[in-house]
Amino acid sequence: MAWDDWDDDEPRPRRMRRFDVDDLRQGTRQSGAVTGAGVVTIIMGALSLLCGGGFGICGLFCAGAGAAARQQGNIIPPDMLENYGGFFLAWGLFHLALGVCLLIAGIVTLQRHNWGRTFALILAGIVACIGLVQFGFFIMVGMGEMGGLFDNGDPDERIGQAVVGCMHAVIYLAYSIFVYIVLLNSHNKEEFD
Repeated sequence: MAWDDWDDDEPRPRRMRRFDVDDLRQGTRQSGAVTGAGVVTIIMGALSLLCGGGFGICGLFCAGAGAAARQQGNIIPPDMLENYGGFFLAWGLFHLALGVCLLIAGIVTLQRHNWGRTFALILAGIVACIGLVQFGFFIMVGMGEMGGLFDNGDPDERIGQAVVGCMHAVIYLAYSIFVYIVLLNSHNKEEFD
C-alpha cells in the first residue's frame, strides 16, 4: 500500500439512527421544548397536589380547633378558626383538582396529542389568573392595605407574607408564560396529532 492509497479502502457502512414509531409516523423529530413543557406541567401538577394536601390538612386542623374552641370557650374566636378552616379546605380542594388536571395535561402533552396541548394551554391560563390575583393580593398586603393571614398588625410579618406570596405568584406566571411560548409556537404545533 502506497502512502497516498490509505483512503482507497471500502467505506464502512454508517449506523442508521433509530427513530421512535411516533417520529416515523409524523415525519418530524420531537422537540425538547415540548417535552420540557410537558415535564414542567407534570412538576406543577405534583406541586399543586402537595399544596392542596397541605391546605386541606391545615383546613381540617383549623375547623377542628374551631369546633373545640366553641365547646371549651377558648380565647380564640371559634368563628374565625372555622372560617379559616373552610377557606383552607376549599383552597386545598381546588389545588387538588388543579393538580390532577395538570398531571393529565402534562402526560398527554408528552404523548403529543392535540387535546393535551389544548388542555395544557387552558390550564396555563387558569394558573396565570391565579398568579395575577395572588400577586395583586400580596402587593396590597405588603402595602398595608389589607391584612394578611392571621394578621396581628406587625409590619415585618406583613412584608414577609407579601414576599413569599409574590414569589409563588411569579412561579405561576413564569410557568404560564413558558407553556404559552412553547405550545403556541408554529414549529411545535406540527408535532401534535
